[in-house]
This record gives sequence, structure tokens and C-alpha cells, in this order.
Amino acid sequence: MKKTFVAAAMLAALALTGCSAGNQSADATPSATAKPSAPATASATPSASKSATADPGQVWADKMINLFLNGNSKSRFADFNKEIPHHYITEWGQESEGIMSVTVSGNKWTQCEMDELAVTVMSTAGHETPEMKKVVTYSDTTGLKGSTDRSGMNFGTPDSC
Repeated sequence: MKKTFVAAAMLAALALTGCSAGNQSADATPSATAKPSAPATASATPSASKSATADPGQVWADKMINLFLNGNSKSRFADFNKEIPHHYITEWGQESEGIMSVTVSGNKWTQCEMDELAVTVMSTAGHETPEMKKVVTYSDTTGLKGSTDRSGMNFGTPDSC
């Protein structure tokens, strides 16, 4: 009887091994190291050896990109229309205090599309964040650069359009 009880207890312990809150989906919350649908950022895959201190600029940029997604009722970049650069965001970061950079890949984006992406990020993430001064967008396919500052908020049409 004692052997049966010990064996049952060991089987139960083995069955529970690996079941923890840490085994949740990586798509739950986009971040600099998560893979929203397109490759996320310069550090597209999680690192097992994270530094003890997170880069405050990247932490701020992660918060801004999540405000951008939430402000557009999206949980990942793939939720955006494939015809716009928002769907192809691959990187984001803080260039300097209050200045966010966003990089897209994919199609041959126009200047208007790069500026519209900057306006959308500023209008959603910047709306609630007065410390966001400027958004700069980059296309790694065309080399174009778009941007807007706080005066470009409220989904105004960029001059390039």
C-alpha cells in the first residue's frame, strides 16, 4: 500500500511539473522583445541573459508603442491593414528624450505614408503623453524618413500627402 501511495504521489508531482504562470503566450503584450507579428525590434527574440537594468529609453518606447497599438484598437501589428506601413513595424526606440523612432520594412513606402505613420503614432501615443515631442519614422526598404511633432497631432494630413 505504501509503495502504491508513493508511486501515485510521484506521478502527480511529475504531471504538475512545468505548469506555471510563466508559460503564458508571448503575444499577450507587445514589447521590445516580443514578436507582435512582424519582427519586433532590434532585439526580436527574448534573451536568456537580460541585463539587471533595463534601458529607460527602450522602456519608454515600449510604453509608447503599446499606447499606439491600444489607441488603434490593435493588439499586434498584423492587425493593421497590409496596405499601410503600420502592419510592417519592425523596430522602435527612443532617439533622444521625448523623440520616438519607428522603423518599417516591406513595401516601397512613399513620403506621405511615412509621415502618416508618424502622425498616427503621435496622435495616439502622444495624445496621452505630453513628454512625447516628436515621432520619426524610417523605411528600411526605401530609405525614406517621415516625422511629425506635437503640432501634427489629431490625425492632420501631412504636407507630403
